[in-house]
Amino acid sequence: MVSVSEAVEAAQSVEESIIQLATVGDREIIKLRHLYHLPARTEKWAAELGLRLSMYNKDYRRNIKVELMAAELRLQWLYVRHTAEPDALQPLFKTLQDAASAHPTNRPQTRAFLQRSTSRLESGAASLRETDAVIHARFSEWKDYFKVVCVEDQLRQCLLALHDSKVHRVSFYEQALPLMNRLVEFRDERERLSIALTTMAYLDATTWTVGGEDDIPLHELTSRITTYEGFRVKIQKVNDDQVAVIAAIEELVEAAKITPRTLPGHDGKPLSVGMLVKVFNEYECLCALSARALEAAEDEVLPALRSAVEEIRLV
Repeated sequence: MVSVSEAVEAAQSVEESIIQLATVGDREIIKLRHLYHLPARTEKWAAELGLRLSMYNKDYRRNIKVELMAAELRLQWLYVRHTAEPDALQPLFKTLQDAASAHPTNRPQTRAFLQRSTSRLESGAASLRETDAVIHARFSEWKDYFKVVCVEDQLRQCLLALHDSKVHRVSFYEQALPLMNRLVEFRDERERLSIALTTMAYLDATTWTVGGEDDIPLHELTSRITTYEGFRVKIQKVNDDQVAVIAAIEELVEAAKITPRTLPGHDGKPLSVGMLVKVFNEYECLCALSARALEAAEDEVLPALRSAVEEIRLV
């Protein structure tokens, strides 16, 4: 047996812990509402989220357009206007060619000298070969991206494809609607279960306290608490399902911020947007790397070669 007061207290404790579990799920919806500034009226949630997703996507596409046009302008201003070549890739080609022509192994005198080279010359030649390989590998990786920015027709086609990739607000609304409806269902189901549990616990406590007995059988209390725990299982299931839906909403938001992920390059080859917006920086890095290779050849390797050639001539 267990006293009525103890039974009421035990039942109330279980009830409160289950209701608290329900409020956890409700708080997650409130956090989502605050994050995306959703109104109190649930029927407007999908439309408001669709509008926000459309804004995210528009900002993303606008930023890509600005970056590509800025890259074209920078390359035109810093490189093309200083050369008679119409293609902004030509300065880089010339730098690579100069680096190759300065490479010790391309000179007949060098080949003869390398047979009896000093450690300094060997070290310099090896370094130039490594740099040459890096330059060509990076250029091969980026050449299609360079062409998009440097060739007017390709840039125009790329920007047109970017414009055509726009996702209409109605499409975002249609994607958001079933997810938002599910959130409302979860909230309503938790409320229904909470009311049913609270009502049941109240009736049990009333029955025990007005029954005129000081004690009730322990198995009766255990049976009622087991029934209460069934509500916990149901509410936890609702919360778990809600977590998956909120994750889907977050994925939808992130997708809006990075769509499209690719744009067409030469012959329609898909190019990563993440790399396209880094074209100018990569171009300058390659130019700097080529310039350093030339300087190394002029400052370290070529003086040693000249000295060696003079020595050979004296022999």
